[in-house]
Amino acid sequence: MGQKGRDNMPTLMTSLTNCTCSIENYTVLTRGEPNDITITADEGYIFETPPTLNNSASVLDITLNDSKNVYNGTVTLNTSYNVRLTAEAVEGSAPEPEKTMHFNVEITDAITNVDNETLYGGGDEVHVTVVANEGYYFATAPSISFINYSGTTTTYTMLTDDVDEFKKNFYYDFTFPDKVQLNVVNIEGNAQVIPEVDKYGIITIYNPTPTELKEIGNVRYMHTTDSSVDLGNYIANLIKVFVKIPKGKTANVVVGGYNTDVVSNVVTTDVIETDCGSVEIVGNYKNAMDYDNTTVEIYLPLIGFKQLDTEKVMNETLSLIYKTNVINGDTIACLYNASGTLLYTFNTTASFEIPYRLNSVIEPKGQLEINSNYLFGFTPFITVRYNKAYNTANVIANDNREVFIKDITGYIKCSEVFNTVKATATEKAEIESLLKEGIII
Repeated sequence: MGQKGRDNMPTLMTSLTNCTCSIENYTVLTRGEPNDITITADEGYIFETPPTLNNSASVLDITLNDSKNVYNGTVTLNTSYNVRLTAEAVEGSAPEPEKTMHFNVEITDAITNVDNETLYGGGDEVHVTVVANEGYYFATAPSISFINYSGTTTTYTMLTDDVDEFKKNFYYDFTFPDKVQLNVVNIEGNAQVIPEVDKYGIITIYNPTPTELKEIGNVRYMHTTDSSVDLGNYIANLIKVFVKIPKGKTANVVVGGYNTDVVSNVVTTDVIETDCGSVEIVGNYKNAMDYDNTTVEIYLPLIGFKQLDTEKVMNETLSLIYKTNVINGDTIACLYNASGTLLYTFNTTASFEIPYRLNSVIEPKGQLEINSNYLFGFTPFITVRYNKAYNTANVIANDNREVFIKDITGYIKCSEVFNTVKATATEKAEIESLLKEGIII
């Protein structure tokens, strides 16, 4: 730094507005020698125009920082005269530095071609795709959104070329903005289970928990400025079924095209089979007395007691299966033997309807005819009752005599058998064995 007023040495004079300079006013500098210089805007001010020298032979080589409030560099005076530096800062704040951005992917039951780690800058372009998993579709198109520099949210709805009702392929050619308030761009979408298509048409059966059902009730009524919509009008029915519904896929409950954002289990079939197990009925006497004067009853949940044909079920292994339509609770109980032959069917209703809406005369809609047989319990069982015959004669004695079987009835036990029946040796041996053990004719 030189001295003021020296001959043939240039003097730097400064004319500063709302800023300061690291070289003081009227400082003598060495001609042709670069000097470090820093020009700093006052607090709350920035530079919108660069500082200047009034001498074209001299050089001001400076750079503005990203905050637009500091110039750094060198100044070289290539003259013997005084040179004036003019700098002016204006009121303002430094702009937000340009940010790198990334996607924040929040999709369920679907995949996308982008991730949460890749960084992008303003102006970068990317082709975004979102595809629902197998068996799912988007009832509401996925979206891309971000908070812009002004603080408002900009949202783009993704596009699809799918022509069928259950759209699953979406895309969007997205260009990252130059300025965002946050450094994230959100991709959001919730895929739904494709409804079962069967003899009832297109239906979606939800199996909500009591908590989920309460959440649906909280968003049931949609109010607008001039009307109120009850989403309950778009529910076919609400029933409690007395069978265990298997847990399957989950999806947001959509009612009347409105996404409630309540996640619930979705039943993808209308018929549920419940295996109630099997039981073997073993005769007490191992002979004809197991059939004579013997009754067999089965208790069937939701149905009650039913009498079975003893000849059909004695010494058999029986299996019981309930088949229930979870749309309305229609149920059939099927009883099979060990070979899989269907012996009996019994019809019932394994549900009752829960009232959830009012009709035009303010009366609950829904059938309140509850099948009260469920109060008896849900464990099936079989009861076998034997009626034992007693000999009431005063004197009990053996009555040994030779007779023809065709001429007698009742219980007989033979000590000797003269088999004249035309049959095979095996069949004759079986007949002789039965007669000697005792049978009822």
